[in-house]
Amino acid sequence: YRLLIVLGALLTLALGALLAWLFMRWWQKRDRPEPAPPPPPPPWETAFAELHELERGRASAIAEGRTEPWVDAVSDSIRAYLGRRYGFHGLESTTDEIASQLDLAKSLAVAPGEVVGFLGQCDLVKFAKASLADDGSRALIEDALALVDRTRPATVRHDGGAS
Repeated sequence: YRLLIVLGALLTLALGALLAWLFMRWWQKRDRPEPAPPPPPPPWETAFAELHELERGRASAIAEGRTEPWVDAVSDSIRAYLGRRYGFHGLESTTDEIASQLDLAKSLAVAPGEVVGFLGQCDLVKFAKASLADDGSRALIEDALALVDRTRPATVRHDGGAS
């Protein structure tokens, strides 16, 4: 009987090892959930990047007569930023709708009228075909950057670090 007990124990051990090996193979090949995507960058970082890119292309856009598309891009960048920052569809909103949304916004560091004034300048160039000289375009992009800078949370510096 001793031989049967030893053979039974070895068979049980071999069967256990086989089951463990099969389990390990299944465990390694199973479908794993995709890792969560990284969170999107804060809206002010995106806006600063877009506006700095537009600032770099400002002179050539004005020189080549592409003022309207350039101003439209600046306006869209600010509208998208305000929408993401304050939780509304900025690109789908009119200037008046944006003003209404900003009236409801908490912790708005600028007067809604200031934003409306900026967007109104952009609208004049886009829709009324008003001209925009080199100095005017420089002032427009500086105003846009200042608007983003003043409306981001107070705990965030321009370089993205905490203050």
